[in-house]
Amino acid sequence: MAAALYHPTHGYYTKHIATVGGHRGDFATSATLSEWLGKAIAAWIKAEVELRGSALKDSHGRIHVIEIGPGSGILARSVAKGAGWWFRRSLRFHFVEVSPVLRQEQRTLDPSAAWHDSVAEALQSCGGRAIIYSNELFDAFPVVLLRWNLPMGIWEEVYVMLSPERGVREEFVPLEESRPGFLVPESFRREWPDGQRVEIHAAWEPWLADWQSGLKCASMLSIDYGARGESLYQRRPGGTLRAFFKHQRNTGSSIYKLFGRQDMTADVDFHCLQELGESFGWETVASETQASFLERLAPGAVAAGRESAFIAQPGGAGEAFLVLSQRFGECA
Repeated sequence: MAAALYHPTHGYYTKHIATVGGHRGDFATSATLSEWLGKAIAAWIKAEVELRGSALKDSHGRIHVIEIGPGSGILARSVAKGAGWWFRRSLRFHFVEVSPVLRQEQRTLDPSAAWHDSVAEALQSCGGRAIIYSNELFDAFPVVLLRWNLPMGIWEEVYVMLSPERGVREEFVPLEESRPGFLVPESFRREWPDGQRVEIHAAWEPWLADWQSGLKCASMLSIDYGARGESLYQRRPGGTLRAFFKHQRNTGSSIYKLFGRQDMTADVDFHCLQELGESFGWETVASETQASFLERLAPGAVAAGRESAFIAQPGGAGEAFLVLSQRFGECA
């Protein structure tokens, strides 16, 4: 999955993505459908600055805003617009983007922003004080794909094998052999139906560890689709791993057929994400649905049109997406 998405020559994000949203993209996001999400994030930024004061500002009184994985850049534009012209004067936007293709598109929307290859680099330029947000970031981290073997009572890791005779096929290796000492999250330690597949986002922890030392004071907002704990896999025996090509959803063996030319993703376990952040010293402020977040911070915006209604729809996108708000460091 890491190679399919991020290989420097063959990866989807590094070479083959055209854009995010629209007829040219392979998938859309809440940000490409409506400005409402940007308005709500702008209101959240204002609230954090009002609460934490100078702790979030640099010596010149500026507020550094880091968006990780900004896609086409349209969300940042909505955030800046929602902030209003006076408050926007104090904001300095930073983009952490690994895709050269998307960087070029982002520059056309916000040429005044600063671009960075990593969060650690962005934090260094901010002096360790920043507002950090992301939309549909954590689902694109590579996963460890597991299958439950009920007769043996063990987890097996799903391997992808390639041979000239048989092409691509899956093989299953006991997890204790493939990754000795690998810890399955506590919420996964129960009896599952035979063959149940789950995804472990093991790449989150080293990624967070890479930039924690550069933090002094920060507020972070993480928006993604997923659920909490075992509810993530209700009525999903095949797990949540899937791919998107030209807005078409591909699952099962089809995720192996367009290597590097389609997006790959797996739902986020927000219980694991929250616990991981807390283990690094982040305080959990709120964990809520996207519908709740939007109505709480930008009430009434749903009336703006059909697309806004869709991203807040109960039983749909409004509940499929969750929002995690966390803080690190001292207040003013």
